[in-house]
Amino acid sequence: YKAHLHDDIWLLRFLLSHLSKGGVATAARAALGAIEWRHANGMDEPTLPCGGPESLKVPAVAKVYNGLRDRAAVSYYVPDPDRGTVLVAVPSMVDFHKVVASMTEEESAIAHRLSTEWLFRQCDVVTRRTGYLTKTVRLIDLKGLRLSGLNREFQRRDAKNSKTLEDFYPQLLGAVYLCHAPSWM
Repeated sequence: YKAHLHDDIWLLRFLLSHLSKGGVATAARAALGAIEWRHANGMDEPTLPCGGPESLKVPAVAKVYNGLRDRAAVSYYVPDPDRGTVLVAVPSMVDFHKVVASMTEEESAIAHRLSTEWLFRQCDVVTRRTGYLTKTVRLIDLKGLRLSGLNREFQRRDAKNSKTLEDFYPQLLGAVYLCHAPSWM
């Protein structure tokens, strides 16, 4: 527990996510679990080894970006300094088979964890400056996505990592918007 990091604003996200699931006790258990997880993974260190989600300083993150057919496949925007971040992803520009072939499951988890932490820190800064709980938005452009381009192992890893991180980053995701869905979807 670090009072300057795990303060009332940080705890608010847990309360909002867990009050309806079992009250304050459930929210407290979730917050304590997150504190333990953050400590075990070094997530509260000020020098977290990622200068941003596009950082190539971390080998696991670099491997994800090597699987992109185009750097525009994943972009992060902050269109308004008083709002949350917007992640724009174009899955048809990602070689999911290459990503899975070049990364271990642990490396996938590290890359996912670092990009989520970066998003959290961006939203936390805005929340503290504006006084409004700030969240991130994902815009997924499915144009050109082919069924053959998907990879079940990538999807399994992504789902597992997302489920794990959901418990440690409550109230981070504001919305997901899907556009240009192919007819098979």
